[in-house]
Amino acid sequence: MPTMKINIAALTLLISLGLFSQGKSQYQLYLGLDVGGNAHFQEIVEKDVGVRAAPAYISQTIMGSLGVRLSEKDYYLTLRFSSFNHFYRFRLPGDHTVWSGSLVYVNHLTVALARHLPLFASRFFLAPELGGNVSLINGGASSGQVGLPGQNLRFGTATLPVDNRLNFSLLTGLTAGFKYRSGMILSARIAYVQGFREAVRGDAWYQFSGSAPVPFTFFSRGTHLPITLGVAYPISRIWQGKITPD
Repeated sequence: MPTMKINIAALTLLISLGLFSQGKSQYQLYLGLDVGGNAHFQEIVEKDVGVRAAPAYISQTIMGSLGVRLSEKDYYLTLRFSSFNHFYRFRLPGDHTVWSGSLVYVNHLTVALARHLPLFASRFFLAPELGGNVSLINGGASSGQVGLPGQNLRFGTATLPVDNRLNFSLLTGLTAGFKYRSGMILSARIAYVQGFREAVRGDAWYQFSGSAPVPFTFFSRGTHLPITLGVAYPISRIWQGKITPD
């Protein structure tokens, strides 16, 4: 298993477009931090090589956020920036699991709309989310191979650069959270990001002792599944003079 990488989402910006309630603008500017994990998904081109793609889990995802509450009905428009490099995981014949990394980094700019729905007239809420991603793909080719001691197995990959440096994907998500009187929010979030064009492509092979190497090709559309825990605070109350103790 490769060393787990820290994925840092540098900035999330939620901007109000001007929803009003009872003649007053009900915006709040939030600063937040989310920490959790991520899973990347890939596909195998050949169907007869005995290889299955598996989610590649990456821990220690860190995401910074800056956001605006649009109205008293708790609509939020989100611009989120995140960056990570791709990892791959495969199941080979004999139920052997192997990992591979790459030098391909993907920067995501997410635009999403969410609404906080209170649960049982309390401060707990659920927030469904729908949006899209624009991804900028950076990096180049990389290769490597490894022998698995005691398993008489060798495995290697060569990640290739792709022509689609700009990619698009859709996002759906769900957040469960609690909002304090001060406006501070504690939350747990899961999202699914579905890509449509190749973001990364690679060649790989595996070889058991005494057998010929078996090549195969894999690719990723940038599809991934982030799961995070977060905290956010309405920093606009500092200059609005509306800080309320909990």
